[in-house]
Amino acid sequence: MLLVLLLTAVFHRLPLRSWDFLMLLVLLFTAVAVPLEAGFRATASQELDAVNSAVLAVFWVDIWVNFRCVVPVYAMREGDM
Repeated sequence: MLLVLLLTAVFHRLPLRSWDFLMLLVLLFTAVAVPLEAGFRATASQELDAVNSAVLAVFWVDIWVNFRCVVPVYAMREGDM
């Protein structure tokens, strides 16, 4: 049931929802990988560094997209329509 709700929420508006789903996956990766790296990483790994750089790039793109997609909301006064 939860999977059906998740898939419905993700694919309802595909372009926007797929970006949200990508961000969810990146955030989940970060939530798991950062504590494990901090606690158990003894040597440097080039593969993990490459993945972390890609995740960082996705976060920067998300910040840029969010600042570029601002929707202005104008306060409506009473009687304006």
